[in-house]
Amino acid sequence: MADGLAEARQQAGALFGWLKQKLTRPADAGALAGVEQDPDDQANWQDLADQLRKALERDEAFRQELLSRLPKDLPAAITRQTATTVGDRNITIQSTGSAANIRVNERENSN
Repeated sequence: MADGLAEARQQAGALFGWLKQKLTRPADAGALAGVEQDPDDQANWQDLADQLRKALERDEAFRQELLSRLPKDLPAAITRQTATTVGDRNITIQSTGSAANIRVNERENSN
């Protein structure tokens, strides 16, 4: 798994470098700089997504080149969940994915 993570980081870095070369308009470059300076700020990622969408809409050659650089097959997601529950009348729910429909019906304790 460590090798896969290292490879993913390398590929992401290469793609980010390519984007920095291609997205040179001030708003585009600013969005890239924002993500680079503070990658934990979700607003920076949203700004970059907005600028990417605009670039993809205005430049077909950019869109085609970006598509050619993205992986054709994505690995299956690995999800690991753990819950430790101690005590009485506890309810633990874990879910992954989207569109989950979860119902919890609490049964009466007949003791």
